Amino acid sequence: MKKSLLALATVLGFAFNASAQGGPGEDNGLGLRLNFGFPAGTTTLSEDGWPEYYTVDGVQFGLSLDNRWYVWHNDKVGIAVQGRWLDANFLSGELGFDVPFFGSVGPTIDLTEISGGILGVGPLFTWYLNDDMAIDAYYNVMPAVNYSKITMSGEYDDKETENNFWGIGVTHHVGAAFRWKVLQAGFEYRIGKINGMEEFDFDNLEMDASMNSFRLNLGVKF
Repeated sequence: MKKSLLALATVLGFAFNASAQGGPGEDNGLGLRLNFGFPAGTTTLSEDGWPEYYTVDGVQFGLSLDNRWYVWHNDKVGIAVQGRWLDANFLSGELGFDVPFFGSVGPTIDLTEISGGILGVGPLFTWYLNDDMAIDAYYNVMPAVNYSKITMSGEYDDKETENNFWGIGVTHHVGAAFRWKVLQAGFEYRIGKINGMEEFDFDNLEMDASMNSFRLNLGVKF
């Protein structure tokens, strides 16, 4: 037990002991970012194979945790492998069913969505402006899981129906960030769609949930 705890402490020590900026060759380290974003793309609800297409209106909040390991660099640029350990997001909003010339029609559908990705990987490129400032650009691909709850209110009464969907899939993340010492700020676009099956399959519904979102983030890189 003691040996296991010592090994874990050693691994965490290496992860957290990276320099704040340090320039090329000394820039491996751990990053933590908080983000808020705006959903995009189209979410599909299908009953007995008949699809209906919805836009998502809401705000997304989340956090991500990653490491980077530089494999090549010179005085101005560096190339690294980025491992994103976690990407967790929460969205509260509505699904809107829009008809051309008529606008939004049908019942109000409230949406609550929790999505998470783990063990993502991809390349990262850094341009060093000086010893304290740098610009990063990256791409990650991640296995992901998604939970969606929709609550539908009737147009003519107060009756509500609720459906829960679970699904797994893959998301893609493309982004850039500006770093000054330990601080970093940037933007990212997440792309993907996850097919979710209804939790108890009472209504024979399926959901293709759009994972697309534009996100702004702020964090630190140790």
